[in-house]
Amino acid sequence: MQSLLDTGDIDLLNTTVGYGGPSYDRAIPNYRQPEGANIPYLRRLRETLNTTVPMIGTGRIVSPGTAEALLARGDCELVAMTRAHIAEPDLVRKLQTRQAHRIRPCVGANVCVDRKLGGSPTTSCFHNPEVLREEELRVQPSTNHKRVLVVGAGPAGLKAAEVAVRRGHRVRIVDAGKRTGGRLRAVELTAAADLASSLDYLVNELAEAHVTVELGVEVTDAMLTDLWPDHVILATGATFAPDLVGAAHMISTTAALTGDVEDDVLVYDSLGTNEAALVAEALAVRGKRVTFVTCYETVMPFGGMLHRFEAPRTWHRQLKRTITQGILGDLDHGVATIVRPDGHTITELEVGSVVAAVPLRPAIGLLPVVRALKIPHSVVGDAVAPRTAFDSFKEAHQAAMAI
Repeated sequence: MQSLLDTGDIDLLNTTVGYGGPSYDRAIPNYRQPEGANIPYLRRLRETLNTTVPMIGTGRIVSPGTAEALLARGDCELVAMTRAHIAEPDLVRKLQTRQAHRIRPCVGANVCVDRKLGGSPTTSCFHNPEVLREEELRVQPSTNHKRVLVVGAGPAGLKAAEVAVRRGHRVRIVDAGKRTGGRLRAVELTAAADLASSLDYLVNELAEAHVTVELGVEVTDAMLTDLWPDHVILATGATFAPDLVGAAHMISTTAALTGDVEDDVLVYDSLGTNEAALVAEALAVRGKRVTFVTCYETVMPFGGMLHRFEAPRTWHRQLKRTITQGILGDLDHGVATIVRPDGHTITELEVGSVVAAVPLRPAIGLLPVVRALKIPHSVVGDAVAPRTAFDSFKEAHQAAMAI
């Protein structure tokens, strides 16, 4: 490299880490890595080379503050902020207009990259549905402003409320819980804690519009009759009701993160997403002896390629055992029998707690009431059917656009 730089033909040096494949997750760091994760390598490169050629800093530089700090310290002359601009195309404009606090953050989910690696012709973003659909999903002011009641302040409810407010509707959003965010809020207790920033962004946007999420509010028939909104958005989520043998002795992934579990834990996954894997890792970090069982041929097949490159390296160090193509055949007196699809027994495990990452049951108790009152309504998020937060953000955006 020094010989190339000595030719004088190089005007700018772009940097990266790794060579693709299994090391690709280091080139494009996700939420497990801090901002500017690859800058230490750039510093060593600069110390090694004898050159004044400007260098570009790369590797999860997602906030203006980090970018400015890197430039001020002289770590690099330019910064690459590709994913930051995918999440927030108006990043520079918001900085120029003193709206930095309203920048939609890149949360490191790497949905944008994983979609491309998975063969999709387009990219996307974990919580910005408008990426590459700017015209289709452009938020236009409504000509018929309505009173909208949003029930539920998880990803879908918050996003629906935010878009409805942007369209000029009068929005009231309530939730029976103590915190905003629904089930996604528990991600704060995992390696993917940065994903919760997607929730905080929406709460902040609602606050900018003078809309406060009302917590601890249980919507009743009488309340609906009294309010009689022009439109109701049901974002009431879903409940844990596993259709598995021994279900009465199982706990949900949220309960496992927020409560106490025994030292020997079985995490059983029938979703194939990142959820169960993140919970298993978090429990192992807490000192639990974790056995991970998935019914799929591989761990988290729907978790995204970059995560699948990185996560196994962590699990091999932290988890007691990983079993693929395993089905929970029986759970009796603290013994879990894991079988193959053909019924052949793989192993019997003594377990203290069983955490089940399984499809949830939509919580739609209010739906018959809304229908009986003949109030126009939409159902979004897990209240429709189990789905990822990525899908909930997108669906809620579209639902609010339709009001």
